[in-house]
Amino acid sequence: MQVNLFRTNKYQLSDNGQGVAYNVTVNGQPSGLVYTLKGSNVTIYENANAGQAKKLGTVSRSKMVDYLNDNGQGQLVDNLAKGAKVVDKTNGGLTSPNTDNAGTSTQTGKYGNEGPVNVPSDMQGTWYTADNDDDGTVTFGSHTYRYDGPDGGSTESLYKQDNSFLEDDSNATDKAVVDATKDWARAIFVNAKGMNWLCIHGWTQTAGAGTYFAVHNETINGKQVKVLVEAGGADLHVDAVYYQSQDMAKQQADTQYDDLDYMN
Repeated sequence: MQVNLFRTNKYQLSDNGQGVAYNVTVNGQPSGLVYTLKGSNVTIYENANAGQAKKLGTVSRSKMVDYLNDNGQGQLVDNLAKGAKVVDKTNGGLTSPNTDNAGTSTQTGKYGNEGPVNVPSDMQGTWYTADNDDDGTVTFGSHTYRYDGPDGGSTESLYKQDNSFLEDDSNATDKAVVDATKDWARAIFVNAKGMNWLCIHGWTQTAGAGTYFAVHNETINGKQVKVLVEAGGADLHVDAVYYQSQDMAKQQADTQYDDLDYMN
């Protein structure tokens, strides 16, 4: 099975959804089936290749899953999904291939994914900390975040999430969804305490304030030095400060700066 992504203006559809038309082909043959996504809803059309597409209906993803499971088709869908191929035919911009070795490649619209979040250029790269007796690093790519610590590391792709995705409680607990998005994180930008923070949550995380990062300047040895501040909790208390070299991280370990807000 192959799903080709087109802009919806290729077809005559009654509802353009999020602007992407997903055209399904099986064994290389067009099926005439096209669907669009909007929030947690899927709108399906037939005879799309013949001009005016006929709308079959709109259904939520959770109801589709229930229907498939109730009719014993869950395993079939899993098998199809494993072999499915997605091809972007929109001249780019709608898919997000894995360019940062994140271990994940995805397409806009699936599981509430609204596309990659662009990490600011001054935040990209590897940062080091020795705060809290923890020699750790964080590395930001153009759309990825990686943490490495004493117990190992993991990389997550950063995406914008549809606001309605977690309104369906089953999306946070469905094992298939959790497994498929285990290497994703939802990210937003927040202005607080005079800094612009990148806030990161797990894709299906429903509790917790997330982890916040902001690039900031501190005076170290009489010079202005760019640092990365990590904060968390409802009050955005600073948890650690990262530096662009391991030597400086060790030199400044557990240093608390007057202009940052710590728990104590």
